[in-house]
Amino acid sequence: MNALQQLRESGLSVELVNDGDNVLINPPPPKAWVPRLVEAKPQIIAELKQELAALQLLDDSRPSRPCEFINPLPNPDVTKLAKAFYDHIMGEGVRNNCCYAPRNRYCEEGRRLRDAYRQVCS
Repeated sequence: MNALQQLRESGLSVELVNDGDNVLINPPPPKAWVPRLVEAKPQIIAELKQELAALQLLDDSRPSRPCEFINPLPNPDVTKLAKAFYDHIMGEGVRNNCCYAPRNRYCEEGRRLRDAYRQVCS
């Protein structure tokens, strides 16, 4: 297994910086790894550049076509209902601890706003 694979399997992100002359590893690796990484730096940079080139080739080979917008502007009712729903959840719902969307817990007003929003969206 090469150094780049070991970094990724350790849960570290690796990216090229400074026009491909340097490598950014996040979060920083353990200090014991540094001598080996310094030694493997040219190989890591070369592998990252190969990956970027392959991704660029894939991107260039995809046919480009303009995006199609079926309904580019939302219905004003949807916008108003969404704003009312989210204002309630993030405002009064948080202050009074009456609504908690991740657990699907809503007070009567939150449930009413949610149902109205869902009905207009469907």
